[in-house]
Amino acid sequence: MSGQRQTEFEPDLEHFGATYTHSLFHLTSGYTYGKAFNIFEDMESDPLEYRRTHNSFYPYNDDNEWELAKFLCETMTQADIKRFLQLGSFKNRDPPPSFRTVDQLYGYMDSLPKAPQWRSVELEIRDYKTVNPMHLIYRDGLEVVKHLFANPVFANNMSYDLHVVYDGGNCEYGEWMTGEEAHRIQDQLPTGATIVPIILASDKTPVTPSVYCRCQ
Repeated sequence: MSGQRQTEFEPDLEHFGATYTHSLFHLTSGYTYGKAFNIFEDMESDPLEYRRTHNSFYPYNDDNEWELAKFLCETMTQADIKRFLQLGSFKNRDPPPSFRTVDQLYGYMDSLPKAPQWRSVELEIRDYKTVNPMHLIYRDGLEVVKHLFANPVFANNMSYDLHVVYDGGNCEYGEWMTGEEAHRIQDQLPTGATIVPIILASDKTPVTPSVYCRCQ
């Protein structure tokens, strides 16, 4: 255990007994430097937020039109969408469709809150040639962390500070933020910085078919 860890409070075990449990937090982690908008607050700051008071799917007419717009963007090229929008069964709908052109449809999609974008980089390995180029598809780790921290759904299920848990006279280990390795890493960081443990895994999900919009 590092000397930087908070030690100014030592539980009186004789007074509280062997069942006394107390947490000591790391001295230099978990500082707050202001408050940023979470995802919902960012949406509420939109100048057109008042229109969602009665229609949560704005700028679309309703949930059915939102499903249609999402389907078009995910499964059709721009040329295919353009032909679809010219169909009488679409143009003559009642109520009239909220979008009539491809640009308008894409503009509506771009106005929605966004998750971190997928990126791609071609990989080249020296002395190893492949028939087709190899691509690494990834998301920026920092953008993903910011997105997760901005989601209020997770607010009460995150640990923002390292701590040591004492159960009587013994040190109790649970989550990773209570471990010695976490504190060792934290001790090397500037005052106020806090480590963010991330679990990385790959389930070999076919990313391209599920997220790629064929906008050609």
